[in-house]
Amino acid sequence: MDVKKIGKIPDGGGWKAHGRQMGRTGAQKRAKIGFDYVHSLVDDHCRLAYSEILPDEKGLNAKHVFIRPHCPWQNGKVERYNRTLQVEWAYRQVFLTNAERSNALAPWLEFYNTGRRHSAIGGLPPISRLS
Repeated sequence: MDVKKIGKIPDGGGWKAHGRQMGRTGAQKRAKIGFDYVHSLVDDHCRLAYSEILPDEKGLNAKHVFIRPHCPWQNGKVERYNRTLQVEWAYRQVFLTNAERSNALAPWLEFYNTGRRHSAIGGLPPISRLS
């Protein structure tokens, strides 16, 4: 399990939608809109994944066990999943609102588990390893 912190998208879209030099005031540019915390779990055997967006890094009432600092390979499967999550869901397309991006998580997760091929499990989707 791991938590990935991603910046929220302001209503109307952020710099990715309008470019870095969009005409906003200094106050708008400095406004803190916060973060979404994507809590993700990946099954070690079948690579089936589950993610949900929560308001903070604490959640699920689980005991927090840290990996050693600077040793991401100790949690490698979910770390790699976080990278895929960023590239294929969070930053693949331009979203105009934070809610729009949040609503796109469930369909992407369904595709990840049932349609996306994984080289680590012989080119099959994770759902194929469940009986």
